[in-house]
Amino acid sequence: MATSRSLIPARVALAAILVLAAGVRLFEATRTRLWFDEIFTLWTARLGFTGSLELLRDDMHPPLFFLAVLGWRSIGGEAAAWLRIVPIVFGVATVWASYALARDVFGRGAGLWAALFVALHRWMVFHSQELRSFSMLWALQAIVVWCAWRWVRDGRTRHAVGYVIAGAAALWTHYLAGPFLAITGAWGLVMLLRAPRRIPAWIGLHAAIAALFAPQVTTLLAQMAVNRTQHWIQPPTVGDLVEWAREIAFGVRYVIPIVGALALLSLLARGARAGVALIFLAALAPVVGTWVLTRQGAHLFTVRYMLYAVPFVLVLAAGGIAQLRWRGAGLVAGVALSLLAARALVLKPPFPESVDLERTARWLEPRVHAGDTVFCTETHSLLFFRHYGAGAARVMLLLTRPELPYYEGALFVPESWRATPAALDSAGTGGRRWYAVRVRHAGMDGAEAAKLLDSRTGGPVLRGDVTSAWAQPPRY
Repeated sequence: MATSRSLIPARVALAAILVLAAGVRLFEATRTRLWFDEIFTLWTARLGFTGSLELLRDDMHPPLFFLAVLGWRSIGGEAAAWLRIVPIVFGVATVWASYALARDVFGRGAGLWAALFVALHRWMVFHSQELRSFSMLWALQAIVVWCAWRWVRDGRTRHAVGYVIAGAAALWTHYLAGPFLAITGAWGLVMLLRAPRRIPAWIGLHAAIAALFAPQVTTLLAQMAVNRTQHWIQPPTVGDLVEWAREIAFGVRYVIPIVGALALLSLLARGARAGVALIFLAALAPVVGTWVLTRQGAHLFTVRYMLYAVPFVLVLAAGGIAQLRWRGAGLVAGVALSLLAARALVLKPPFPESVDLERTARWLEPRVHAGDTVFCTETHSLLFFRHYGAGAARVMLLLTRPELPYYEGALFVPESWRATPAALDSAGTGGRRWYAVRVRHAGMDGAEAAKLLDSRTGGPVLRGDVTSAWAQPPRY
């Protein structure tokens, strides 16, 4: 009873952190409309179970997250806040999994600090409400590591089952789970060298994951063939690794060595070196490995993709705080990092693309009339205005090149939505006018079309952080 009563404050604290995590994610979900990738997710879900699977065979995504959105949409409709509850659930699950992992390796206090850091981290908050698969993947990866640690340590069946289910689900969510599982599997093999009789069971768990993923292998091979010729990921630099570390350290460069030092301090935890080694491998090995492979021509590393490591690094930092033996030092360090996380979260503005496109939509609304055309220089603005509408105007994609790669949502852009530069002249006749919008982003950013529009109009009439808008000059 005494032990049970002693757990009550920790459980209350964890419950409060989970409520906080859900609250800030729900607030973030109400700040903006859906953007390009989220609209792609929704439009895929609209196709139903069979239609979604057929479309995704020609894309580069596994289907599990899309099917989860499909099911949720069938219950409550297409309101952005409602749809974003799906990633929010997984985002809160990541907070819980971070607590469980840090608690088991470093102790309950470290678990609470880790949960609080992840709950407040600005990119964990943003991606935990974004209608994309990252939140689901990152939750499953954290559960994979926790179950791996528990099973290797005590061999309980429930952790083996959890490992297999989470591992297979992660592969069905995003293919980057593959190298992650390979690293976790290698760690387990090394740890079990001291108990070789358990190695076949560990191998069997991975065979079960492979069997569960096997139906997707044919699709994956076909998708890889497309990705070899169509890709947007550029070779990374050392600066990208620094940027990755800065984003993990709450967006503050001088905090990088502090978080790094605390993570290294976790190595002093007694009896936890195997767990610490696993978390370090989970946090760093896929980052370094994909960075090197992408430098060699693969298309795996981006800073955004590698933010999966945030929970693991913050678990290590919490573990380092638990090793501070000076009176009050751990409390000071934990509060300081929590305040840094909260500050970065408060200062983070809403997603610029969504904000700018909504502002552009408000600008267009009183100006466009029936028969007018809104030309989009890339598919980010095209899908936005096709989804939300542009008054009575037609919305077209202004293509200066014939090809449209799959990662630009080509599967949702029929020929009837595509226009050549010559269409600008015909669109501005008979009392009709045209307008144009550009979003600058990492893929097809519409730079050539923007130059064409500048030559026809003299320059944009509306500029945002990432968008520009043009209007056909009046004819006298």
